[in-house]
Formats: sequence, structure tokens, C-alpha cells
Amino acid sequence: APREGEEEELEHIRQTARQRQEQRKAYDETQKLLISHDPVGLYDNLSMLERQLTTLSQQDEAYVPFTNACLDFRTSLDTLMQKLAASQLEGDTINLDGIEERLYALAQLKRKLHRSFPEICQLQKELEQSLSFLDSCTLDLHQLEKEEATLEEELKEVLVTLIPMRRACAELFCQKLQEELKDLAFSKQLRVLPEYIPFAVWQECTDERIRFLWAPNPGQPSKPLDTIASGGELSRFLLALTSLEGKDSESTFIFDEVDAGVGGETLNKLGRKLAQLSSKNQLILITHWPQLAEKAERHFQVEKRETKTETQTTCRRLSEQERREELSRMAGGGALGDVFLQKD
Repeated sequence: APREGEEEELEHIRQTARQRQEQRKAYDETQKLLISHDPVGLYDNLSMLERQLTTLSQQDEAYVPFTNACLDFRTSLDTLMQKLAASQLEGDTINLDGIEERLYALAQLKRKLHRSFPEICQLQKELEQSLSFLDSCTLDLHQLEKEEATLEEELKEVLVTLIPMRRACAELFCQKLQEELKDLAFSKQLRVLPEYIPFAVWQECTDERIRFLWAPNPGQPSKPLDTIASGGELSRFLLALTSLEGKDSESTFIFDEVDAGVGGETLNKLGRKLAQLSSKNQLILITHWPQLAEKAERHFQVEKRETKTETQTTCRRLSEQERREELSRMAGGGALGDVFLQKD
């Protein structure tokens, strides 16, 4: 815990203490010279000198000035001795050993940190600021923990309300989806079932994801759609799904051979559903059935051509006459093909 300016302050105190020690030594030596008994001190000698000069002055007036001077000097020495006896030097109360220990500790600190003393004091300020920041962050964390606990309780209340509502909607959705799928050549025994998969939203808060399982034929266990459905079945499933939306959107749907494995009256039902969907969304249909193709507003023919060096795939929009001819060709020509040629 170094203080800024502490090192200079201790150096000054140490220098002052040393000066006071020297001064004290001078005091002691001065007192010894004045009152020492071995040999006799100056003060005692001066007293004896004063007595002798007094005797001489009584016999010879010429010694009177010297007697008076000796008397004045002894009076001055009395004052000096009183001052020396009363002196209490500051150096007497300074713990010089403690000062030296503290200066040594500071020197060790400078060697350890490889920094000057001002740099160490600056580092201390930076550490204090960091600790103050951490203390502030701790208070912020406590506040955030309280807010988190409050929000967690609110989230639990939302989930308690949401999960039953979602399950009810999922059951109703599956029933409607089953009816749509039955109109698209799936088995009358088709079943679509919701699977509820729990997952942690936040710590103790658990929500559910829904995965739809289906059993397209009687006697089969329900499984995820993407693991057992063919491409045509997936397309028809998407068609049934989008038919339930019941509103316009900006989506574009691409059905690749949605008519696979479908024929007869079911094919006509499929065509009607595609026509309904195309009234709400842009629809691109790839098909080999003229019954479906004729319901489109625009027709494009996709062809693959091979040359000696490469293979090209082209897509070309057909004119009205070309459209009728293509529908006739798709119907196999003959009398059935003539039907498409004669249609307006």
C-alpha cells in the first residue's frame, strides 16, 4: 500500500533523524566538556578561577575587570547548561529502524515490479479504479439477477398459458390437414399426429417444439414426414399445407411432379387445388399430365439437347398454338390429343 510521495517523505524523515542524532551527540559532548569530572569540566574550572580572581581583586583592583568577565561568562554557562538539559530533539522520537524497514520494503517492491515509485503509485490507482469498477459491476449483476428472476417468473406464466393453447391448435391443425391430404389421393386411414418435443428456453423454463408425424397407410407406425415420404408425397403434403393458409402471400411455390402416383379423379382434384393455390400465389408446376398443364396461364417447354461437344437444357415459353400442340402431345396424340387441340 504505497502512498504517492511516501518515498520522498521517508527519505526526508531519515535525513532529519540523522541530523538530530548528530546534534544530540554534540549536545552530549558539550555537556561533558562543561561538567565532566574526569578531568574536571570547564564549568568547575571556571568556578575555581572565579574564586581565585575574586581573591586577587581584593588585593589588587587591576583584577576586578577580569573577575567581572569571568562572572559574566559563568552566568552564560549556567544558561547554556539549563538549555541543554531542557532540550528535547525531534530525532529522539523518530523510529529510524522503522523508517529503514519501510524504505527497504519499497525498494523491494520496485525491483519486483520493475517500475519506478511514481509508476507503482499510478498502478495502484489503476488497480483501485478497476476494483471500484468490479464492485460497481457486482451491484449491477445483483440488480440483473433480480430482474432475471422476475422475467423468469413471467416467462413461466407465459409458457403455462401458451403450451396448452399450442397443443389445442396443433390437434385442430392435424385434423384439417388430414382432410386436405385425403383429397389428394392419400389413404382414407391417413393419420397426422403432433409430437411435442420439450426444450429448455431458459434455465428452469421449458417450452415445446412440435414435429408432425404421419402414417400414410393403415397398420404403419407414425414417423417423421421427411424420413418416409417420397418426392411426390412431399409435394402434395406442401400443397395441402399451403391450402390451409387461406390468405394471399408473396411466396412462390415450385411443385416438381406433384402428380407422381396420382391418376383418375384424384388427378382432377389435385388440379383444382393447384388452380386455387395459383389464384393466391405464384406457382411453378413441373408435370407430365396435360390435365394439370392446361390449367396454367403460361406454359414453358423444357428440353435437353445434345451436340457433339456439350449438352444444353433450354426453357422456352410457348405460344398459344404451341401450347395446344404440346398438350396434345402430352395426351398421347390421336383422338385424346385432338380434344386439347380443339379446346379454347
